[in-house]
Amino acid sequence: MNFDINQDFSLAYIGSWLQMDDDQTIDGDGTPYTIYHFRRWGDFQQTTNEIRLNRDSGSNLTWQVGAFTANAKATTQQNSNISGLLGAESENVNTYSENDASSESYSFFGEGEYAMMDDRFVLIGGLRYINETKRLGRGEYTYLNGSGGYDSTPQQYPGGLQTVAPNSGGSADFSKVVYRVGARFHVTDDIMLYATTSTGFRSGGFSPRASDLEILQRPYQPEELTNIELGIKTTLFDSRLMLNAAAFHMTYEDMQGESAIPA
Repeated sequence: MNFDINQDFSLAYIGSWLQMDDDQTIDGDGTPYTIYHFRRWGDFQQTTNEIRLNRDSGSNLTWQVGAFTANAKATTQQNSNISGLLGAESENVNTYSENDASSESYSFFGEGEYAMMDDRFVLIGGLRYINETKRLGRGEYTYLNGSGGYDSTPQQYPGGLQTVAPNSGGSADFSKVVYRVGARFHVTDDIMLYATTSTGFRSGGFSPRASDLEILQRPYQPEELTNIELGIKTTLFDSRLMLNAAAFHMTYEDMQGESAIPA
């Protein structure tokens, strides 16, 4: 939604809501035999809100300030069936896991542009404060010799071995101030040079597939990024050709990735 306060100022609001349910059965071994099959089901909800106040004209300095919130919650359950790998005495192994995860985030931001030299030279600057809280609770059970069915849960088959206690995990808070600083210069109406440096942030969290209590309770660190970019944008031959070029350098700290580590 957009609302024009007057010819120079405007107010904007953007909101979203998402609800998703998921239920899938997967043949994890890719063979005609029942070696490793699993069913995973759960639900996910997310809401976001953003409000911005803009000054679009009436001054050499144009700017926007605002606030953003995001809240998400997910529950996931998985039942895995491993057959024919442990001999005749242990022909069937079922594991059941349940995860409850949530994220609560808010941020405040502002950015401005100051135009000089008849709008040919523009300075750009912006700041954003981010705060996010992550939570994870996990439980895991194992059933041997077919004591649990393929769709078994602890409520249906209470005899399962509890390998991870319910609601194991933790909570962690992450916060960061990121920035963007840059400039652009219009050499002519058809040629523009620019330079910018900016930082980025991805909050840390927890590993929802871990079966070790120490790992479940220990959050991984946030990912941080610093980017420097130089470039040129041109419109040539009476706008028949657009030619752009850029060079950039990115530096990551505590870069996040996902990998499977055999037990």
